[in-house]
Amino acid sequence: MKMALRLRWIWAACLAAGLCIGLWASDWASTSGNPQRDGWSQGETKLSKEAIANGQVKLLYKIHFDNQPVGLQALTAPIDLSNIIGYQGFRELLFIGGSGNAVYSLDSVVGQPYFHTAFEVQASAANDPATVACPGGLTANVAMSGNSGVARGFFAPPPPPAARRGAAAARGAAGRGAARRGGGGFGRGPAVLWAVSSDGYLRTLRQEDGNATWIAPTPFVPAGSRVSGLNVNDNVIYAATINGCGGHPNGLFAAQFTPPVLATMPDQPFVKSPSFAVAAFLTNGSGFSGSGGTAIGSDGTVYGQVASGHGDVAGAYHDSVLALDPQSLLVTDYFTPEDAEPSLQPGVTPSGVTPAFFDWNGKSLLVAADSAGHLYLLDAAQLGGANHHTPLYRSPQVVNPSAGVWGAFATAQQGDARWVYAAIHGPAVMKFPVENGATPEGAIVAFKIESHNGHPALAPQWISPGIISPAAPITANGLVFALSTGVTPRIGKSTTVAEVEKSARPATLYMLDAASGKPLLTSGDTATTFATTGIAVANGRVYFTTHDDNLYAYGIPTLR
Repeated sequence: MKMALRLRWIWAACLAAGLCIGLWASDWASTSGNPQRDGWSQGETKLSKEAIANGQVKLLYKIHFDNQPVGLQALTAPIDLSNIIGYQGFRELLFIGGSGNAVYSLDSVVGQPYFHTAFEVQASAANDPATVACPGGLTANVAMSGNSGVARGFFAPPPPPAARRGAAAARGAAGRGAARRGGGGFGRGPAVLWAVSSDGYLRTLRQEDGNATWIAPTPFVPAGSRVSGLNVNDNVIYAATINGCGGHPNGLFAAQFTPPVLATMPDQPFVKSPSFAVAAFLTNGSGFSGSGGTAIGSDGTVYGQVASGHGDVAGAYHDSVLALDPQSLLVTDYFTPEDAEPSLQPGVTPSGVTPAFFDWNGKSLLVAADSAGHLYLLDAAQLGGANHHTPLYRSPQVVNPSAGVWGAFATAQQGDARWVYAAIHGPAVMKFPVENGATPEGAIVAFKIESHNGHPALAPQWISPGIISPAAPITANGLVFALSTGVTPRIGKSTTVAEVEKSARPATLYMLDAASGKPLLTSGDTATTFATTGIAVANGRVYFTTHDDNLYAYGIPTLR
């Protein structure tokens, strides 16, 4: 009894401090690992080429959940919390969203269930028939504050370099305020995680026990919307909606969360109740591109790409990259390619990839792509130059418009070089110095950023073996992780759920050499059906989920 009371007191103290965090471990806090959407598991050291060569990396567990798939939607990709103290002591936890409006948690090390939280949803347009574009149910990954770097106790993140401070000044007072408040998505916030249920409510769950009623759910996005990616930064939760589901216009929604002031002991009323303030930005066209929805810069600026639409500031959108104020969602800058882009076809989800934010040679950059198959490097402080149409770099065509770049990027600093990895669906048209086989249905492509007269340029390096409609890649410790979803590329035509299910093949996990694209390990025929979500990597393990409600964990066995 004394130990239980002590744990409850420690848990309350963690919540009050806003940090229930372990030492020298890494989280995987949201889609692509962090608010920047860089797909880089920076704290990963256990998974390596040597560990694979020595036969140490294996299937650790396969877990089936009682979720009910809706259309092509089943389980989301997991997020990982490195260390939390709860009623069972210290644990590393996975959190997974279920299409049936639930969140599941399990012990990451051994795959043991930890909690299951089912939401009581309001009657909504989510009861519409499921389609490929609009499946209904819970669609976006759950998310928490944090990043994929190494977490070291209660240390605050370092201040941004001068170049970032300059960018913050350019964004105005709101951007500076976000930077001053810290967070920046690069450190831990309140000990909660968030999910959006099919009725459009934002659900706040305690990380420790999954309680989703201690803070009441709040209306967030229109009921029946498809949310593509949740992002969290500085106590603001961002949700991008796509495909016009439920008959609602596409856009970006931001909920500014003011955490409660907690009592010093558990099970006591809040000293001050929490609150949410919601803002919205509508694209008047397609939604924000890619699986991540948004990328967030170190000064708090929110970046996203819109394939088609229009706005008061940027005018007509054609694969436009927008910079938005983190609270008001007003457009503060934009880049639109000069070329007229291919028109979107009704009923066909356009190809699209979420931009990624990163540093290169003291500058803050974004990598983005257009629907014609080109990649772009943009200055985060001035996206398209004075005329809003001039990128730092535009690549030759990488892939045909009918195929496209999808999901999200991965980018990492390896030695003196910055690498960029992307997923293409369909064959490449660009030639690569290293080619690992035919790629009729997709592949991962790799580039290095090189300096040409002081300006960045993407130099092609390799293309992987053929990977069927790959999910967004992840990079860590000299490896690239790729998931063949098994879903036949939908090249410029609409399709039905039944057609996808009939033609899809089982998902396959690939572990590639980050320098050459050579396969080092695959999951073979372990998975029994296809996948529609991505990968998570943390603390010596890589995870993916499949349409038959299974979770697969590969990694190095750990003794507890």
